[in-house]
Amino acid sequence: AGAGGGAIHLIAVTSLIVSGRISANGNIGSVGGAGPAELGGGGSGGSIWIETDVIAGDGVIRANGGLGFSNAYGSSGGGSGGRITVKATTNAFPTTHLQALGGSGNQYGGPGTIYLEGSSGLGTLAIDNGNHNGAVAGLMEGQYQFDEIHLTGYGHLQVFGATSVLTLSNDTLTGDGTAWLIDEGVTIAPTDFTFGGAVLAVQGELSGPQAITTTGSGGLQLYASTPRHSGVHAFTTV
Repeated sequence: AGAGGGAIHLIAVTSLIVSGRISANGNIGSVGGAGPAELGGGGSGGSIWIETDVIAGDGVIRANGGLGFSNAYGSSGGGSGGRITVKATTNAFPTTHLQALGGSGNQYGGPGTIYLEGSSGLGTLAIDNGNHNGAVAGLMEGQYQFDEIHLTGYGHLQVFGATSVLTLSNDTLTGDGTAWLIDEGVTIAPTDFTFGGAVLAVQGELSGPQAITTTGSGGLQLYASTPRHSGVHAFTTV
C-alpha cells in the first residue's frame, strides 16, 4: 500500500498567511511483495493541526488520500482522507481551500475530517468527499458536540461505538443532501428537533425529541431492532 501522509503540527504565535500549499497527502498505491498482481491501495491522508491567532491567505491546506495503483492486472482502491484541525481566534482562510478527500481508484476512499475551532463555542466539523460516494469518515467511540456538522459532496460521517453520545441542537446538522450521519450510540436532541441537508441514521437510541422536522433534503432513518436498540420509537409529530 501507499505510505500515509504523516503528521504536521504548526504553531504560529501571531498569524499564519497561507499563500502556497500545506500538504499531508497519502501516497499512491504500490505493488505488493507477491508480485505485480498484488495491488496495494492508496495511503491515507495524514494529520494537519494548526494553532494560531489569525489565519488567512488564498493557498491550500490538504490531507487527501492517495490514488489507487493500477496496472495490467487491475487497480486498487484509493486511500481515505486525513484529519485537519485549525484553531484560530480569527479565521479568514477560505473553507473551500481545506481538503481531506478520499483518493480515487477502483473504489473511492472515504473522506477525512476538518475541524474548525475559534475562541468560543464548540467548533465546526466539516466532511466533504468532492462529490465521490465512497466510504464514511469516522469518529471513534466517545462523547461529541459541535456548533455545526456540515456534510457535503457525499461526505458521510459515522460515530462508532454503542456507548458514544452525540448531542445535536436545532440546525446543528447541515449539508447539501448527499450525505449521511450514522450514529451507533445515543443521539441526544431537543424536544422540538429541526435539521436538514443530510440523512440522520440512528442505530442506537434517539433521546429527547417529541416533534421532528426535516428540511432541505434532510431525512431520518430509525431502526426497530439492532444490536444497540430494540423497541418502539414514539414521537408526537414527524
